[in-house]
Amino acid sequence: MRHYRRAVTSGVTRSVLTVLSTLVLACLLSVRQTAQNETSDRERISCYNASTAPDYLCPPDVARLRLVHETSCQRYYVCENGKATEISCAGRRYFNPRTKSCSRSRRACRTSARVLIGHVAECQTDGGKPGSATCRRTFVPYPSAGNATGVLVCNGDGSAFLAHCPLTCTGLQTVFINGKCRLRQVVRGRHKWEKLLQSPGRYPPDKVAINRTLRTRAGIRPLDTCSERTG
Repeated sequence: MRHYRRAVTSGVTRSVLTVLSTLVLACLLSVRQTAQNETSDRERISCYNASTAPDYLCPPDVARLRLVHETSCQRYYVCENGKATEISCAGRRYFNPRTKSCSRSRRACRTSARVLIGHVAECQTDGGKPGSATCRRTFVPYPSAGNATGVLVCNGDGSAFLAHCPLTCTGLQTVFINGKCRLRQVVRGRHKWEKLLQSPGRYPPDKVAINRTLRTRAGIRPLDTCSERTG
């Protein structure tokens, strides 16, 4: 009986050790994979180097538009004159994409995580050498040049991050034309629109004249304006 108990105990011990070893190995592999991914992200060089903020998502004709941050619910971007400025919510507050303001509730928390797409043909570097410092293109309109509601931002290794052009505060969809998300209504006249489509995603943009304002009795104002909120 004693020998039987010892055998059972020994078998259970070996089983427990096997399970523990498997779990430890799985954890180590997970940590290693995470470290490799982080290293890969650090080594991935974006072809867009004009700013650390996504200025290309800010329509130049929309005032005070607020954009969701890529990684943090406590931060957001404010667009002004086509430039994006990163802002942090005060204290323990979180940006609410619906109200476009900071609040104490985290329930509405939503980030605009970047989607990585590998091997984008238009993003391949000159000479076909991955990792080269010379990028063939910076932006690729998505899904098509004629209806680019998004943009692929190229990386030096031939991959790209997908970003979506925002809606304005009044619900107008912006489209990516000539290096930036813009209001389609701004480009007046068939000739101007066709001229812009001849070089979709070109960066830096050319000097095509665009009437960026509307005249009203109150004077000149942007085509769309988001109400000012405090947060």
